[in-house]
Amino acid sequence: MFRVLFSGNSDVTFFALFGLFLFLLFFLGVTLWAIFGKKQYMTKMANLPLEPLHYKDKTD
Repeated sequence: MFRVLFSGNSDVTFFALFGLFLFLLFFLGVTLWAIFGKKQYMTKMANLPLEPLHYKDKTD
């Protein structure tokens, strides 16, 4: 089915393959960053929503 759609226009094939390549490159980069990233930074970011908020009292 896709072969019939993409056979008429070579630009469509180029943009489809470029989009797929860009997605895979981004996905691979994020995966490698998550695997080989600094454990201390990852732990800090994972616990960030659980830390208490410290607001200064601005009443005079």
